[in-house]
Amino acid sequence: MEREAVGRYLGCKYALYTVPTAPTNLTAIATGGTQISLAWTAPDVRIDPLIYELERKEGNGAYVKIAETSELGYLDNGLVVSTAYTYRVRARSFVGTGLYSGEITATTFAASTLNMPTSGLRLWLRADSLSGAGPISVWADQSGQGNDATQVVGASRPVLVESVLNGRPVVRFDGSDDYLNLPDFMNANTAKGQTTAAAGDAFVVWKADQNSDGSSRANGMWNIGGDDIYTWTDGQLYEGFGTVTRYSTGVPVQPVNRYHMYNVSAQPGNWINRINGQTQYHNAANTVGWSNAPTLGRINRPPLGDIAEIIIYDRILTDIEREAVGRYLGCKYALYTVPTAPTNLTAIVTGGTQI
Repeated sequence: MEREAVGRYLGCKYALYTVPTAPTNLTAIATGGTQISLAWTAPDVRIDPLIYELERKEGNGAYVKIAETSELGYLDNGLVVSTAYTYRVRARSFVGTGLYSGEITATTFAASTLNMPTSGLRLWLRADSLSGAGPISVWADQSGQGNDATQVVGASRPVLVESVLNGRPVVRFDGSDDYLNLPDFMNANTAKGQTTAAAGDAFVVWKADQNSDGSSRANGMWNIGGDDIYTWTDGQLYEGFGTVTRYSTGVPVQPVNRYHMYNVSAQPGNWINRINGQTQYHNAANTVGWSNAPTLGRINRPPLGDIAEIIIYDRILTDIEREAVGRYLGCKYALYTVPTAPTNLTAIVTGGTQI
């Protein structure tokens, strides 16, 4: 507050800044019975920091400010089930407060629907938390752990491309030399009071492109445990997240050259990877291990493709929690459709008390 006051004094005195315009592209997605996820686009390119004031109203009630944040998104918790909420957001700079964004309304799910879990989050990277198309030097972590992805070399920075997936941006890797460095976020860190993760559950929404001739290419999406190849030139998917080895998990059970949700669950004695919830491979003798120099995009096999969002936990989620994450990502990026009705239902009597 005091720093903001000094900035306001200097900014006004020397006309350093302008009042921000209204944020745009405000979205609201119900992620559970008492939770709604919000995101918006920064109003303009600026040299001064912005604080976003987020307001909410229920029904025809009055707006109430619920949060101030410097991020381009917010997870609103503690709501009432099956209830419609309307939101708006505005930006505040050193020299004034801008106009409100347009309104957006979302309705929470029924009581039986679990919220997207936030306990155990180690990394949460969202392309829609970034603003301004172009090269990315810092992709800020939204987990609250400060595990930002960074790249100081200009030529190796992936780029933000806007309005690609369900109207949302993606981070695009060029397949030549793009990658981002991550902190050693799954191993022990005394300064942060962080212990080595005994297990991990990772989710990523992305698309792995093929070579121009349609053949498989060696896309290295990340190096967080052992390294991965997604996929190798033999068409198989190799994965090393959360293991001291690297598993050959076979030909993908679903196409990976279109946007999809990839999930890896790693714990002692059990390792599973999935594509859109379908099991790809299972190993029942896993030994957990993490890279001490993790990257997003492998340096020696830079990926060609787009990443929209990454969520990594330091524990194994329950089945219902995993379903909640899948629902959040699936709805946000329109990855799936509501199933049609089953057909050809039959009923056959097989005994006096059985059908």
